[in-house]
Amino acid sequence: MFKFFKVSAIAAAALLSSLSAGATVFNFSYTSANGHVTSGTLTGTANGQFVENISDISVFFDGLAFVGNGSLFSRAGVCTPYPNCYWTTNPGVVSFNSALNNFMFIDTNYPITGTYTNYFAFTNVDPTQLVIQTYGVNTFNENERPQSVSTWTLNEAATVPAPGGLGLLALGLAGLGAARRKRVAATQ
Repeated sequence: MFKFFKVSAIAAAALLSSLSAGATVFNFSYTSANGHVTSGTLTGTANGQFVENISDISVFFDGLAFVGNGSLFSRAGVCTPYPNCYWTTNPGVVSFNSALNNFMFIDTNYPITGTYTNYFAFTNVDPTQLVIQTYGVNTFNENERPQSVSTWTLNEAATVPAPGGLGLLALGLAGLGAARRKRVAATQ
């Protein structure tokens, strides 16, 4: 019986650690000086002022969905120095603090392909050149260099359990059921 409790405790610890390692869904929004709203969701892991391991990105411009939503790329910009700027294959930097953002959410691997249909760029790679741009081929083009980025929001939406956590839960419940069946059979 002691062996059963020891195994159950180890399984419970593994389950709890896998659940806490789950990614989080975040909602983001930026309202331009003209009143246009670029918003969306992304999945990632909060780490201080930043969200890391970004995936499952979806973007909307005034409610119009981007091509490739759910599988958009996240890229970072570099200036050496301004205006010699370009996009890299490094992951974008997304922050709760808008002054630290440096990302482009785009429907293609732009640094490799050089083509795209739509993108949302929010970059501070040069402190004097904050640029926020939302672009869709033949549909919309919002480009500004705002003095204030106070209209950027990034909030946690919901926690997504790690896939292994549900498997461990099922395994633990099956083990408890088998142990109970064995104990009932032994008393009869």
